[in-house]
Amino acid sequence: HDAPYAGRNPLYAVTARSLTDERSVKVLDAYTRSVTGPDGTVLVQGGTLAAGEGMYRIAQGADGVPVAHQVASTGRSTALALLGSDVPAVLDLDKPNWPTLSWRLSSTNASATALLTHVASGRTVRLNLYSSSGAVKEIWNGEFDDDVPVPNGAWTWQLTAKPGNGIGPNLEQTGAFRVQRAAVSHDFDDNGLPDVLSLSVNGTFARNTVVGAATDWIARSISSTVLGTGWNVYDRIVPTADVGGTAHADILTRDRTGVLWLHQGDGTGLAHRVRVGGGWNTYDQITSAADLTGDGRTDLVATDNSGVLWLYKGTGKAGTPFTAPTRVGGGWNTYDKISAVGNLAGAPAGDLVARDRDGVLWLYLGKGDGTFASRTRIGGGWQEFTQIIGVGDQDRDGLGDLMAVDGQAHPHLYRGTGNWTKPLATRQRMYDHYLSYGIYY
Repeated sequence: HDAPYAGRNPLYAVTARSLTDERSVKVLDAYTRSVTGPDGTVLVQGGTLAAGEGMYRIAQGADGVPVAHQVASTGRSTALALLGSDVPAVLDLDKPNWPTLSWRLSSTNASATALLTHVASGRTVRLNLYSSSGAVKEIWNGEFDDDVPVPNGAWTWQLTAKPGNGIGPNLEQTGAFRVQRAAVSHDFDDNGLPDVLSLSVNGTFARNTVVGAATDWIARSISSTVLGTGWNVYDRIVPTADVGGTAHADILTRDRTGVLWLHQGDGTGLAHRVRVGGGWNTYDQITSAADLTGDGRTDLVATDNSGVLWLYKGTGKAGTPFTAPTRVGGGWNTYDKISAVGNLAGAPAGDLVARDRDGVLWLYLGKGDGTFASRTRIGGGWQEFTQIIGVGDQDRDGLGDLMAVDGQAHPHLYRGTGNWTKPLATRQRMYDHYLSYGIYY
């Protein structure tokens, strides 16, 4: 028995067998063809795991046992070898086309898999590779097996390829790459997908991962992760985009004494809160999700108790995240719900939706200078909802989306259309089996 490799094909090897004592010895690991010279010398085109492919002369050694001497080399390995990888150093998953991960092998007569590992979390993705154009490859959609987008950051790959001819060991090679995307509003686990936040009666604050919105499936919550406890000390919780300059989504809260706090996201959870300032109990509604002024920074708007809407321009600094307020206009106390929704109707600036006390929902298109166009009626009947929330770009089409929670605490998703005359698509019931119940944000 001459091979430690399970499943090897013995017909590929050149084996010499003694006619006197039936001893056998493997001369070559691989065989292609052979010829016999006029002097009886056997020349074999084949290869060994040690020396690779080429032309070999078979002759008796000093001890009378046949041995192979390489007389010419092709430079190719007999064992399965990696010739090169075409895995980008940085995978930008914001690009429209999914990336192709490819490895060039010395032979594509092999079955191969690639194990991708996120360094920070240890979560993995296993890809079954196919052969094409001299390489094994796969087009990766950037998701785990449960359809959740993978997080940004450092990743490693481990290629395992099993030779189809059974000659030599499995090929094992490793490498590294990074995944990157732009920061998005409502994304608190750094995977480019906005999360739905929830606050339970006992003050447990959780992040809920929602998938399926980018397809024709019913959007569904598949997991819930606790971000903190004791959050019932706050009477306002405002998820937003990057306010403090960390390139991660942040959260603003107001405690019952009127102090506003900033909770900066770090890609996996929330950092310790930072005090923004006091006196915020003068405001009835506070919302923030987008750049309203065209400077690339996330802004905030708030309505005071007399119905005046105020704009706080973002600075990008955690210590002083907003400038002094600027008056936008009065009469906003006609609305009982106001939500910043990002780009809902197709213009680049962030928009607002507001529900009046008759249940009519209105759209305020952002102009990009901190002001808004005259309101446009979206539709009536919105009084059935207890909450109306801008939840970021759930379907990843570049437009903001809206979540509305009905009186039975069931969430519904309204996708942004990019059309200001009909900015919301027909509502879609969200499958909320894993969604933490309570107040949603």
